[in-house]
Amino acid sequence: MVVRRTDPMERSANADAIYESDLFAIAGRTWMIGGTGKTQAATIAAHSDAAAEIARDSVAIVREGDVLYGRFDPGALPIDAEERGRRHKLWKLDAITYCLNATETVQSFGEQLRVIIPADRRVIGLALSNRIYPARWAPFYFEPGELTRLLSRPLRLQRFLELTEGVKGTRFLLVPWMSRVEARAALYASCAWQETSDLPNRAPHTT
Repeated sequence: MVVRRTDPMERSANADAIYESDLFAIAGRTWMIGGTGKTQAATIAAHSDAAAEIARDSVAIVREGDVLYGRFDPGALPIDAEERGRRHKLWKLDAITYCLNATETVQSFGEQLRVIIPADRRVIGLALSNRIYPARWAPFYFEPGELTRLLSRPLRLQRFLELTEGVKGTRFLLVPWMSRVEARAALYASCAWQETSDLPNRAPHTT
């Protein structure tokens, strides 16, 4: 039986598209960032501007037409439209990125120059789907059977691929591990914003 809270909230319509990621505004673009050490480097890249930290740890992907948006979504959202618009605004996603750990970086880059690189969306989806399901309010609004599906890594990957098929205006990127967090943060500012099709494509050994 679902335990109902007294808060004026309702279950998220996008609960099957929530991933352990942050949303940051960096250099005029909105980045959805998952993986290892995601928050600290992004905070530095955003010059520790509190307004640039849009969401932390729990981001839903919402598709409208062929455009992707992201917002903070802990599994339930306010019913009140004004409050929802204030705390859970939709932001167009310029990039969906995954931050590699040290081992993954060595496997993917070897001795090559470490820069942010494009990756197949399937690689990003697999990496994000293998992380924990972060929607902390979901257990209060979904039945056990529904939660089982929400926690399923194969279903989360399937949903990611459905949402990202044929989208326009969103890049899928890998961020390498760096020995200093400041060096990793600098990668965001130096990222060459070319079309993904113009750049080489590498598939890392993500776990």
